[in-house]
Amino acid sequence: MGPEDHGASLPSAGVVVRSSQIEKMRDPLSAEWNVALGPTPGAEQTADELLYQIDLGLLNEIFDNFLAVVGLPVAVIDLKGKVLASSKWQRLCMDFHRVNPGTLTRCLASDVDLSRQMQEGKDFAIYRCKNGLTDTATRIVVEGRHVANLFIGQFMLAPPDAGYFRAQQEEFGFEAKAYAEALSEIPIVAEDRLPALLRLMGGMAQQIARQSVANIRVRKAYAVVEQQVAERTRELADLNVELQQFAYVASHDMREPLRMISSYLALLERRLGNDLDGECRDFFGFAKDGAKRLDRMILSLLDYSRIGRDSQPQEPVALGEVLDEAIANLGVAIETAQARVARLAPLPIVPGNRDELVRLLQNLIANSVKYRSPDRLPVVTISARREGLFWQLSIADNGVGIAPEHHDRIFGIFQRLHGVDVEGSGIGLAIVKKIVQHHGGHIWVEGEPGVGSTFHFTLPDVSPSAGKGPLEASR
Repeated sequence: MGPEDHGASLPSAGVVVRSSQIEKMRDPLSAEWNVALGPTPGAEQTADELLYQIDLGLLNEIFDNFLAVVGLPVAVIDLKGKVLASSKWQRLCMDFHRVNPGTLTRCLASDVDLSRQMQEGKDFAIYRCKNGLTDTATRIVVEGRHVANLFIGQFMLAPPDAGYFRAQQEEFGFEAKAYAEALSEIPIVAEDRLPALLRLMGGMAQQIARQSVANIRVRKAYAVVEQQVAERTRELADLNVELQQFAYVASHDMREPLRMISSYLALLERRLGNDLDGECRDFFGFAKDGAKRLDRMILSLLDYSRIGRDSQPQEPVALGEVLDEAIANLGVAIETAQARVARLAPLPIVPGNRDELVRLLQNLIANSVKYRSPDRLPVVTISARREGLFWQLSIADNGVGIAPEHHDRIFGIFQRLHGVDVEGSGIGLAIVKKIVQHHGGHIWVEGEPGVGSTFHFTLPDVSPSAGKGPLEASR
């Protein structure tokens, strides 16, 4: 048996398919008669908008596979008779009936009649074309709208009437031998098998059509949301730049009159000299202290506005070394308070800005030492653990603690704990939060008054810009 004799069959339909037969079949999608019937996908669509959202390429693949196995051509045809998706068609139709103007008219009449029956509400219809072949069809409905029909066709329900086809061949001048050979390739299908074949292919086409439309709706909705997010992100970025510029410029402009106030207070105090009584000297002292505090607040605002303005790419930073530097910078404060600072686990290497990360740890440890309990020596512990794609670091102390109602408020600018009289600008934790957010993490606090506080914050484990794997712990 040669290669052209190999084939597949569907016993229940009584159809035998040979590969050589399929190779001779023709593609109807690019045929001149089909192109002339209407607009192609991608053209201006109004009423056919839903129809052209269907994944016709996927249907083509499925129909080709069905033809290879079952031997029956399948197509999706719109309500005007235009073929939108299809396997190859029988040579008798493509090389003869749809080439001759007389028989083409009969073919198109078959397409239109089946479409009419579907539009009348039928779920299933059979039509014997005047050219002698039989077609069957079922509806494709999307969102309650009948948009097209699925055809399984170009077969016979019984052996062909030789006299009928001989007369047709002579009437339209077809070459006798070639016409007879093409006729011999037409499959014969038992009529009681047609409903099952239609349910199989129609159900599949229906599902693909509905899913295609749903996918497009989702993509369109996603595109709208994505555009809105992009616009909102640009607005927030512009607003952030404006706020940073405002803070920087305003802070500089505010310091100039403040320096003038401080200078004239000093001049006035020297000029009056011994003429000032004790109360007046206190007033001058209050005014100068207020000016100094305001100057510190302005400098803190400037400091806050600079966080995150560094456009340099983030580099791997060993937090163990960062911690050593932060502790060294706080050496005098730690020694004065007789504090003990300990790490409970090796600290990781993370992507970031080294100076900002030193500032982060230094501010948190300084707070733990500063807000110490009056009845015990301060103990500060630093630990780290991996949480998915992030490292979670914790800085715990045994200080005065923070009441739950203040856990969120303390990260605001110039927010201070009630009832705690400790010198500071009131912006240190706001800077800490901004540094953590600039590094792609988040920060929160736990604790209670009289027991102590624990600040937790996360930092990414992997640098997206570097494209490297997990960064290892330092020491």
